Amino acid sequence: MQPIQKNLITKMAKGVYDRTKAEKLWMYLVENGAKKYSKDFSDGRDWHKMFSMEDRRAVAKKLNDHFITEAELHNYDNYLPKKYQRA
Repeated sequence: MQPIQKNLITKMAKGVYDRTKAEKLWMYLVENGAKKYSKDFSDGRDWHKMFSMEDRRAVAKKLNDHFITEAELHNYDNYLPKKYQRA
């Protein structure tokens, strides 16, 4: 999760943040989590049936919304490269 947060907070600082692309990035995390859950509690091949695409998209959107809220509160400023950090 932390690499995604670092990537997105840097994009926000650069002014190139795209909400749609960010949700797609969160989708990778959600799908990896679904696959791991399926592997741990099933045979690992039915992850896409256990978690529908609609549910996965909703989780990715919620993760992105939460990230934006926390970023606006400057809670990820410590992840910014030095050239983007506030003085």
